Amino acid sequence: MACPPRAAVTARGGRLRTSAVVFAFGGGGAASWDLDADGGPAWWLPGAYDAIRSPETDCDDDDDEVYPGRGC
Repeated sequence: MACPPRAAVTARGGRLRTSAVVFAFGGGGAASWDLDADGGPAWWLPGAYDAIRSPETDCDDDDDEVYPGRGC
């Protein structure tokens, strides 16, 4: 599961500004995440899903009916 957004606050010209920083997948252990528990690890690499580069990854890790070899 991705981390929730974090608000970053900065002062510029005497005014406070905020911007949402969204943290996505990645980091250590990302290659073994299986968010929908269907046996196929989540596609976590940047960019569009690529079955040639990562044929064993799950292209839709929100749906346990879609996994490598069935829908990906």
